[in-house]
Amino acid sequence: MKRQPLTAIILLCFVLPAIAQNPVEGGKNQPRLPMEEARYEENKLSLHIVSILLHAAVNEKDDYKSGKLEVDLQLSHRPVSAAKALVVLKSGDSSQAPRPMPGQKVMANQPLSKEISITDSIVSFGIPVPGPKLWSAESPNLYTVLIKLLDSSGKVMETIPQQVGFRKIMIKDGSLLVNGRPVWIKGISRDGSDPVTGPAVSRESMLRDIRLMKQLNVNAVRISHYPGDEYWYDLCDQYGLYVVEEATITFHSIGDDSAVSRMTRREKDHPSLIMRNTEKEYWDTVRTYRKNFQGGFLPGFTDQAPDNGSSSPTVAEIKKGYQNILTTLVGPAKAAATKASGARPVSAVASGVTPGLPAIRVFNDYFFRDLSNISLEWLLLVNGSPSAKGRITDLSVAPQKSKDLHLPVKLPMGAGDEVFLNIRYVLKKQEALIPAGYTIATEQLLLKEAAATELAVRPAGELSFKDEDGIFTVSATAANATLQFNKQTGWLQHYTVKDSPLLDDTIGLRVNFWRAPTDRDYAEGFPQQLSVWRHASKEPRLQLFSTSTASDLVIVRADYTLPELFCNLHVRYTINSRGEMLVDQGMEVDTTAKDSTGALPKGPMLPRFGMQWVLPPGYDSIAYYGKGPQDNYTDRSYGAEVGIYGQTVADQFFPYIRPQETGTKTSVRWWKIMDKQGKGLLVTADSSLLSMSALHYFDSDLDDGETKQQRHAGDLRPRPQTQLDIDYRQMGVGGTDTWGSLALPSYRLPYGNYHFAYKVNPIPEAGAYPPLSPK
Repeated sequence: MKRQPLTAIILLCFVLPAIAQNPVEGGKNQPRLPMEEARYEENKLSLHIVSILLHAAVNEKDDYKSGKLEVDLQLSHRPVSAAKALVVLKSGDSSQAPRPMPGQKVMANQPLSKEISITDSIVSFGIPVPGPKLWSAESPNLYTVLIKLLDSSGKVMETIPQQVGFRKIMIKDGSLLVNGRPVWIKGISRDGSDPVTGPAVSRESMLRDIRLMKQLNVNAVRISHYPGDEYWYDLCDQYGLYVVEEATITFHSIGDDSAVSRMTRREKDHPSLIMRNTEKEYWDTVRTYRKNFQGGFLPGFTDQAPDNGSSSPTVAEIKKGYQNILTTLVGPAKAAATKASGARPVSAVASGVTPGLPAIRVFNDYFFRDLSNISLEWLLLVNGSPSAKGRITDLSVAPQKSKDLHLPVKLPMGAGDEVFLNIRYVLKKQEALIPAGYTIATEQLLLKEAAATELAVRPAGELSFKDEDGIFTVSATAANATLQFNKQTGWLQHYTVKDSPLLDDTIGLRVNFWRAPTDRDYAEGFPQQLSVWRHASKEPRLQLFSTSTASDLVIVRADYTLPELFCNLHVRYTINSRGEMLVDQGMEVDTTAKDSTGALPKGPMLPRFGMQWVLPPGYDSIAYYGKGPQDNYTDRSYGAEVGIYGQTVADQFFPYIRPQETGTKTSVRWWKIMDKQGKGLLVTADSSLLSMSALHYFDSDLDDGETKQQRHAGDLRPRPQTQLDIDYRQMGVGGTDTWGSLALPSYRLPYGNYHFAYKVNPIPEAGAYPPLSPK
């Protein structure tokens, strides 16, 4: 895609912060340097440095092979006698320099220095630096600079240590360049907040944030909506994060640049700082040059809520209805939520199968480092189960280059086999904040699709049935199963196998168009706008209930209307003597209906389209073949991988601060829910796959209605029953921001016609069905 050039090239020169003028007390200089230590000798003349500007420049004309440290010093006054300034650029630790943090890279260059006589209160000079190690978020190389003020005898009057990074940031031909390369910005927005101390964030808390960001492969941070703590910039310098600084001037007049000016003076030095933002004033430029986007920043990093020491922090002091402070990537206790998944610095694609041997192409998405410290671990999955595995240790792929690899394993060629290749990129040696063996990126490649098979219930012997007292009963003799339908409602209300109930008689099976609203749903007004679907789930109007038999199968059909939505709903059940049941649900917009204006109706989009099956107590384990292991949604499944997972129902609930939809898994091929003896249900999807969840909570437990209440997850009490949701789809849970945008169109369920089917098999005893259950 051709990039459109901006009207100007932005070159940001980054220098270390100016040191504020300091008072002299008792013949000693007392500077206030919040992030560095400074040592001052006896200075009877009271001559001292009040401002330092260091510019670590690099030369793009020789491919960044040379640099220059430009130094500007401002003294308290013109020296009355001979004085000198000595600047030393060096690597490593020094008793006069800040102690390197763990993992900080140390330069191997020999110290460079320059001494210059001072005749005025302002001094400017430069030091050539051949072959500087360049700074980037991938390789945060830092140098120590010592600035010394000497008197006429050579005695040190003042020593100030600083750190610099040689790098160049520019926007050229529509691309943001770091050291001449158009890097990807994989960013997150951060408001400084701690779950215990609130806005007073400790250094330890900031370091935890940095560690989480690095583990999630975040390479940039937007400090919103005001400049951050100075220590934060130091951490970003040392561990490698690109920083976009922001000054809140929304409530200032356009002509008032004091906030930006103060911000610029304070942070003008840090190599991590690549640009500044004044919040809302530059959006016109962004919209004008849409093709120039080079990444972006997710809206929030940490939920801004206090931690009361329980699994559900209180938010009582948060204003009612204010949602976007709790819709971020990481929970308030600084534990990555299931919604967090890292951006990949390495990726692979299937590049061929020759013949039956998988080949992959590995691409290095870094810009400044190769993959020599990374090994590739691969695992072949056939129908969700491990088949073969291996490890490749030689991944010396240059930045932005690729390498083809052939894996020593033959692919199964059975028509029904579905084959995935799981890839892990693992650190060989420890890097800053990340231990050896840490998985920095993952990939799942579909190598072979399973051939489509028919989802059907086939005759398996004679059945018996009876129709009395408003109940239609089917007896599946081969499985000793009994199914009962309520003829007044049309719904299945009783399902037992060998006298073990698999359906809660008081609730039964129901259609379901609703979900417990998320914080984002409340921010977008969905509980009010889409409430008609809540009512439609509870009160479909039965029009026809009919039964028939054919070839040792019983077919039950229930037809409904949804009058408020001008829709017709059809549910059909096909049952055999093994107690197997094929459920087929379809909804059609009634094209003969007219609204009050005489036009065809147009209803709101659906939160979900599916059915809800409530099991009695005792069904506490699940196994499924789909995306996992964390919960995932149509627009939040990037970090989830298709596989076979075994979990408990209790594991499915994530304690978001405020109760809401949780626990859903997508791309489900089959799903088992079982008791301690391994008995239960097997649900199998048709070719469209399923979206499913199992919780010890009902939707009514998680749903606050049209107005969000100040309840907390810790207020809930799990039920002994299990609510099983079997869905065709559920709408996406997020938009393009955190304050009211809709999910993208591809993740919505627009008003219209829908259809899906699934098969239910009773599991009468443990091991009745193997892990790979056929359709």
